Amino acid sequence: MPDEAKDEFNIITHGNLRKAMWKLAIPAMISMIAVIMFELADSYWIANAYKNSNLSTATIAGFGAASFILWFLYSLFAIISTSTIAMVSQNKGAKNQKGIAHWSFMSIIFSAFLGIFILIAGKILTPYALNFMELSNLAKTSASSYLNIIFYCAPILTFTLAADSIFRGDGDTLRPMIVMIVANVINAALDPFLINGLWIFPKLGVAGAAWATLFADIIAVIMFVILFIRRKYKIKFHKEFGFFPSVHRIIYIGVPIASISVGFSIIYLFLTKIITKFGDAPLAAVTLGHRIEGIPFFITHGFAAAVATLVGQNIGARQFDRVKESFKICLSYTNIILILFTLLFFFCAPYIFALYKQPANVVFEGSRYLMICAVFEMFMGWEIIAGAAFSGAGNTMPTLYISLPLSIMRIPLAYYLALDLQMGVTGIWWAISVTTLLKGIILVFWWTRNRWVLHANKSLPVIETSKSQRLTIPVNLQIE
Repeated sequence: MPDEAKDEFNIITHGNLRKAMWKLAIPAMISMIAVIMFELADSYWIANAYKNSNLSTATIAGFGAASFILWFLYSLFAIISTSTIAMVSQNKGAKNQKGIAHWSFMSIIFSAFLGIFILIAGKILTPYALNFMELSNLAKTSASSYLNIIFYCAPILTFTLAADSIFRGDGDTLRPMIVMIVANVINAALDPFLINGLWIFPKLGVAGAAWATLFADIIAVIMFVILFIRRKYKIKFHKEFGFFPSVHRIIYIGVPIASISVGFSIIYLFLTKIITKFGDAPLAAVTLGHRIEGIPFFITHGFAAAVATLVGQNIGARQFDRVKESFKICLSYTNIILILFTLLFFFCAPYIFALYKQPANVVFEGSRYLMICAVFEMFMGWEIIAGAAFSGAGNTMPTLYISLPLSIMRIPLAYYLALDLQMGVTGIWWAISVTTLLKGIILVFWWTRNRWVLHANKSLPVIETSKSQRLTIPVNLQIE
């Protein structure tokens, strides 16, 4: 990779870990906050386009239902991001330039096929998913108008995600941040014109938000291509790695995390079906609530991006003590920030929801959702940080075995609390929160068992020129 990346390499594998964490986390955090801020902008302009009418609640509900369907298909993106960050970072730590070039190439090729698959699957599956959720006619119309356009973003988004992951695995979170900010500013700037029909533009409503997103994603692709060319990144297939073995490796690392995300989104289709039994207001509330809660969620993902790169590169460099310390540092800072958000959401939820100028029933349901989830924010952070650490180690199966069953548990638990115990939608919020608590605790505990060390020693993806180069696990880090 370019000489400019040497500083990141030195600090990640040999320098001050706190400084390395902040250098990686802050740009990632800013770019992810930018994403959620402009998702909030989408929601704001859509709500304003139909404010003070029953159509507002139905439109927001439909936008939320569309988001759950996108969540289902876009969950497959995790195959690219997880495997790319793991393979690029570990080869970077091992100083294997061929490995970095090869896995960057494989990431981009795989992303092209995945993007086309998501486009086709989205077009075919969307009508069935909307019917399954039993939306009102107005909400279904809103969701359809958004999804009919947004799926054309899939091939563009997969390339963007592959490029973003290559930079992150290499230890560069600054340039992806710049690209994401520019793209999302363009998205937000276009929203009022395309959604509300300002100036020479027609009023497109929810469809306008999709068109704004499509245009912004095209700009992001152009920017990433320019960055690759200007920095002279070497992206090349190396036959010694083998094409099909490489595809197998991508699937082995990426599919468990993608399976969790796909399962999670399917679970939300079922939860949405339960929510709609209580009308459009609770669905509109959880749609806005997700976007508000997305701020701490994506801040946590900034630390997760840091821990994945720190873990991956230090495993590649066989710095196992630094791997363990990286996890502790990222988790401790995440806890501090999420406790602050817990206090904010618990005490200020009604005031936050009031900014959206929604009917009183939406504000009431949304406030209850945010206050219940606030109590468990820290454990959401534990789940994300531990999952990212396992991903950086290239050992994603523990995350699958722990997260997916507990997420599936939300469906019967939500039915029981909401309908059998007659807690209403409050029961659904509690089902989400309690399972978040369990996932966070178990994942962190499993990471501290150090089983990832043995996995890392067996599967480091670098070319070895002789048996004498094999490195073994330090005795004091063996599985306890």
